[in-house]
Amino acid sequence: MVITALLLPLLAGCEKSDEQTYRGKTPPLSDVQITVNISSPLPRAGIASGKLKWNAGDSISVFDGYGTRTFRCTGSGASAVFSGKACKADKYTAVWPASSAAAFSSGKASVLVPPVQKAVLGSIPQEGYPMAGTAASGAEMSLEPAAALLSIEIAEGNKALGSIRISSGPYEILSGYQIVNVSGGQPVMLGKSNSVTLLPEGDSFGTGIYYAAVSPSALADGLDIRIESSYYAPYSEHLDVAGDALAKGIVLPLGVFDPSSSLVEEEANDPAGDPASAYGFDFAALGGSRHPRLLMNADDFVRLRKLVSLPGSDAQVIRSLHQEVIHLADRQLRDADELPSPESLTKNEFLNNVARTAIYRIFSTAYAWRTTGEEKYLSYARATLSRLCSLSTWMPQHYLGAAESLFAAAIAYDWLYYDLTLEERSAARAAMLALGMEEGAKASVRKQWTNGVNWNQVCNSGLLAASLVTYEKNKELAAGLIDSAVESNLARLDEIYGDDGVYSEGYGYWEYGSVYQAILGTALQDLFGTTVGIGDHTGLRNTANYMLYMSDGTSTFAYGDGGRYASQPLMAQWWLAGITGNPSLLFNEVYLLRNTTKYTGSSRFLPLLPCWLAKDAALREGVEGALAPPADLMWSGNGSVPMVMMRDAWNCDGSDTYLAMKGGRAYCSHGHMDAGMFVYTRYGVRWVDEIFFTDASTTGGYASYEDALSAAGGSFWSHTQQSLRWDIFVMSSLAHSTVSFENGSDLGRIHDTDHDVMGMATLSSTINENGSLGGVFDMSPTYEGQVASATRSCVLLPSGDAQITDVITALPDQDALLQWRIPTRVTADVLPDCIELSSGGYDFFLYTESSQSSVKPVYTDFGTVRPTGLWGWVARDWDKAFWDRYSIVGYKATIPAGTTVSLRTLITTAAPGQGSGGAINERPER
Repeated sequence: MVITALLLPLLAGCEKSDEQTYRGKTPPLSDVQITVNISSPLPRAGIASGKLKWNAGDSISVFDGYGTRTFRCTGSGASAVFSGKACKADKYTAVWPASSAAAFSSGKASVLVPPVQKAVLGSIPQEGYPMAGTAASGAEMSLEPAAALLSIEIAEGNKALGSIRISSGPYEILSGYQIVNVSGGQPVMLGKSNSVTLLPEGDSFGTGIYYAAVSPSALADGLDIRIESSYYAPYSEHLDVAGDALAKGIVLPLGVFDPSSSLVEEEANDPAGDPASAYGFDFAALGGSRHPRLLMNADDFVRLRKLVSLPGSDAQVIRSLHQEVIHLADRQLRDADELPSPESLTKNEFLNNVARTAIYRIFSTAYAWRTTGEEKYLSYARATLSRLCSLSTWMPQHYLGAAESLFAAAIAYDWLYYDLTLEERSAARAAMLALGMEEGAKASVRKQWTNGVNWNQVCNSGLLAASLVTYEKNKELAAGLIDSAVESNLARLDEIYGDDGVYSEGYGYWEYGSVYQAILGTALQDLFGTTVGIGDHTGLRNTANYMLYMSDGTSTFAYGDGGRYASQPLMAQWWLAGITGNPSLLFNEVYLLRNTTKYTGSSRFLPLLPCWLAKDAALREGVEGALAPPADLMWSGNGSVPMVMMRDAWNCDGSDTYLAMKGGRAYCSHGHMDAGMFVYTRYGVRWVDEIFFTDASTTGGYASYEDALSAAGGSFWSHTQQSLRWDIFVMSSLAHSTVSFENGSDLGRIHDTDHDVMGMATLSSTINENGSLGGVFDMSPTYEGQVASATRSCVLLPSGDAQITDVITALPDQDALLQWRIPTRVTADVLPDCIELSSGGYDFFLYTESSQSSVKPVYTDFGTVRPTGLWGWVARDWDKAFWDRYSIVGYKATIPAGTTVSLRTLITTAAPGQGSGGAINERPER
């Protein structure tokens, strides 16, 4: 519409319009038929037979002197009848295809030569070859070419060719709108583009001849041909073209182009040296495959580039993710600082400031280079790879730093392979070999690298990635590392995910470990066609359901050392949705992506998402549609951390009520003394919270704790009963929403209130009746030696209130001195009969009903400092200030020896004595 409005005055200025009036009005429309033939100036040589004939349904744009009409073809052949409604006129002017016409005037038409054209092997697609003509009423009309054709031949053996760009000098116009005099003469150019880009009809160009239409113009500077490929460096060639060689209707053969001529390899691969695999992997096929091969191959990138260029809502999600990756790459370009030298860093600083920074920089800019072809991204990625590979060490003693460095270097080496010089490739291989792979192959080092939970996933994935991309150069070493990575990972999956998919290390570590698990699984499936059982593991396939329920939409169930905020993308969730064929697992992810501005900004693995979607059509179709919310409002699971999670809806907009509780034990990787802890969200407010331990550290992350405990003769990573880890207040039971007992002085614990680190709290049953959802945990092992027995249940009531019930039986000869605590960031006022919680105009009341009148809760604010001097607590300086954000409130109670008491605690909008249900429990007015 805008283009037409601009062109009409220009056309009117060229020649007086034939438009007339019919007694002051436009004449009535009537049925008109025009016989149209294709003029003969276009040579047929080299063009597939019959491709210039009309087909039924073809349309032309017809000007009758009063307005523009669309006529459609009712037959086929070189000459055909077009029918439509038009005013009776002495003559008619037409343009084919109809979409190429912008405006008409007397004897002239404004015709578009598209700057982007679809290329069909051996054929001329209609939008790529506009024609125009005029004829008196009743006479046969001949359409003559409004453009010239360029013939381009792709040599045999080439593949994954994404686009062909033909460009001229900066002042020569090859595409755009032009005013064509249908009676002859040179066109007047209105366009602005000096290029035409051909895109393949399918994913890539095959071998053969393609045609591009260009506007006839003087080409004194010749033509530049650039062919974008996902296998090779971009192919470019300059052709000198005589200035008068181009005219309407001619075919100018440009020659045969062979992008593979730019392919440079150090030496040919020798398949005779391929070792056998313990898992049947075809190493010979791996050695014979081209780059890229890790996570994406060349055809995948061609498909991705096509998908992210699609208009409309059909590719909304993948285009949005693609743009986020480009934005991330652009942010990297603004960071000109070199990766720091490892000699100036601790092992933790190396992981954060070198290895992970390298992934941020390389992964995003390598992706941007492969999808946009802009040289700035390639230059930056190459420079980062060079710096990473020039470092003296990748800190193998801190296995995670070495593993992530391996992944960064592997992506750069593989995705940029044909854009790197031979020297750059050699340096990258040497660094991966000496700084990572050879270390990881040592039995003693490998045992340390692949121990634990996320360590196993990260290290095996990094070693696998480097081995896959450098396989041909170090076959024995690489093959051994590939097999051992699979063996090690398979052996640990039961420990990592169990049967139900619960991840012992919590939310943030799930994302860290599981994204590398996804990278490992993707690489195996892509290159060998199997994950040898990894992708079929029951716990791995169930873990996406676990994570689906681990967030209330804004905050997570952040137990242990795991993270808090739910605005960061769960990369592995996308992979799991793909391998299980269940896009609904992405309900939270797609909601956050479509409805927030914070979803994608901070992950170094962001390029994985558009890559996975490009390869998985079913997943892509699923997430581009309207995803239905999960059917269930509760999820429960056993394993290393038994848990139950409930909600009242799946709005994900802050209005959902959310309640979750965990069991487990402190003796586990990244564990806290938090068995029995719970979180509660309602009206968008997290009323019962969890102190995420890095909130207590102003700098250094783990490092400040590690250094402090080491100086005191302890270890941050020890989870034994006597570990000084439990002298960090935020990791003790007193900093969590659980129960502690003060009577543990004779049990060999650092503090009387400490949980038994080996005591496993299990989920004994779930509750789903009359609108109430919840679970019951056997807490007795947690309090071994402190009480005779204990259970704790959490229930989300139909009213939305939270109900926590503790049933405690004291030891026969000892009173149980109970402390019931919750951390919170809302305002908490301690009253004689309750604790009033206030935030955002809402008031909640926390109070407890005891089954024994003699056992009464004494509500209290437990203070804003660690209880130095009590129960063995020693003055330390490793707990940093966090109390301006949190308070810990609750109550104390004494349960007489041998007595069983039930303590039912409500967190409700109804104050004590008001009862439950009814109008009093309606949402309070703001």
